[in-house]
Amino acid sequence: MSRFVIVGAGAVGGVMAASLFQHSQRVLLVARGAHYEAIVKDGLRFDRPQSSEYLDVPVTDDISSIEWSSDDVIIVAVKSQHSSDLLMELSSIVPRSTPVLCAQNGVANEGMALRWFSNVYGAEISCATSYLVPGVVVAHGSPTIGAVVFGRYPRGVDDTVRELAAAFGGAEWISKSSEKIMDWKYAKLLRNMSNAVSAICGPSVRGGEIATRTRQEAELVLKTAGIIWIDDDEWRIEGEREGMARFQPVGDITVAGGSSWQSLLRGVGSVETDYLNGEIVLLGRIHGVPTPVNEVLCELANKMARENLSPGAFTETDVLSHL
Repeated sequence: MSRFVIVGAGAVGGVMAASLFQHSQRVLLVARGAHYEAIVKDGLRFDRPQSSEYLDVPVTDDISSIEWSSDDVIIVAVKSQHSSDLLMELSSIVPRSTPVLCAQNGVANEGMALRWFSNVYGAEISCATSYLVPGVVVAHGSPTIGAVVFGRYPRGVDDTVRELAAAFGGAEWISKSSEKIMDWKYAKLLRNMSNAVSAICGPSVRGGEIATRTRQEAELVLKTAGIIWIDDDEWRIEGEREGMARFQPVGDITVAGGSSWQSLLRGVGSVETDYLNGEIVLLGRIHGVPTPVNEVLCELANKMARENLSPGAFTETDVLSHL
């Protein structure tokens, strides 16, 4: 059985570690700062709609101090803007044949990882999770935590994919493997177009005019670029997502804002918008498709992160005025 070394202990990485650990998988979590200190002191608190438990998940704050072995699988769960530096550091420490799974939003991480590692995997993850307080991660999904699709990058399924799918399937996730993981990840990229909208204007406007225009721009860009993605019906049916991971409030958290919303709320100084909406901007520039809405969202989200503004600082009218 492999050991899963999960680098990045936030909402997704922390919940992955907690759920795998609860179901007897070998896990090592890499955390930083106050989050690391809280886990060392009390354990990782894992809150769910019907339970709360402190878990003695093995944790470190220094990847260079890890005693690496040939059965390790690295799960990268940091935000995309931190991927390049982390992957370069890892490549100087562990063999470049070590399996690396990119459990992140966006579509750029797998290509980055392939520069340094020969066995790269992608995960398309759908889950409502929160990390707002050091030492505490929250999974809002019930009865299952969420859904995840695994595949080898750029295409294919192998024994590592099957092992990942089995491990997560046994840890209360809807878990599948796919030969075409990037088709799934581009589908998730489209769904993440509203991530910045939620962070900038608040979760209540995720279905409003800005979100609609953002997605329309993104779909036009992907079609122009010849990129294929899993359509919404297949995403729901093949992922078995309908009714299996419904959002439930946990404690005082009644709305789970997206990853960028949570980053702004914690005041971490950066957001991953350049790897979500910014991916559409990049492809638009390459293929000659204007992307004014996504460009404005990138500018505003980064401004909010730099100036430590709270999520929801702008209205839809404010955003529209920038166009």
